[in-house]
Amino acid sequence: MGHQLRELWLTNHHIGVLPLEIVHCGASLRVLGLGGNAISSLPDELSSLTGLEALYLEKNRIVTVSTSLQFPPKLRDLRLDGNLLTVFPLPITRLRLLNRLGLSHNQISEVPREIRRLLNLVELDLDYNCIRSEHLPQQEMVTLKNLARLGLERNYLDEIYACARGSSAGRESEHLQGLG
Repeated sequence: MGHQLRELWLTNHHIGVLPLEIVHCGASLRVLGLGGNAISSLPDELSSLTGLEALYLEKNRIVTVSTSLQFPPKLRDLRLDGNLLTVFPLPITRLRLLNRLGLSHNQISEVPREIRRLLNLVELDLDYNCIRSEHLPQQEMVTLKNLARLGLERNYLDEIYACARGSSAGRESEHLQGLG
């Protein structure tokens, strides 16, 4: 593959393993689309894509993300919607530049307190998971000052927490349908 490749889209190809040839794109690759495949794990070599800003891994078979995984540091948009995740991947909380995070349609039951590290987060989609009110860290969520869209539809929430009650002045919307 060319060393000047900026975007690579390999969606819906029944790929089971992230092709390691992709790492030869190095710092030039900005967008990598691997949605709609059969990828079940993410290799450590992913970190060598140092220029990557958007990674689309929706609708794969990812069950877990290794705690030692280093995502590319410039990542701003990460989509892991429609996988088989049961635990919120902690390595994501080290992505200081992340603006958009999609984790909808998984089986995640808890949002970690480390979510507070994602200070640049504008959109967080947690729709269609298994999150209960007591496993949604209210204090930490309120610190996400740039958050404009929070998707919590179809979880197991029995109350709307503080950031949706008024401390979110100026935000576009809080997507909190399906409570109760």
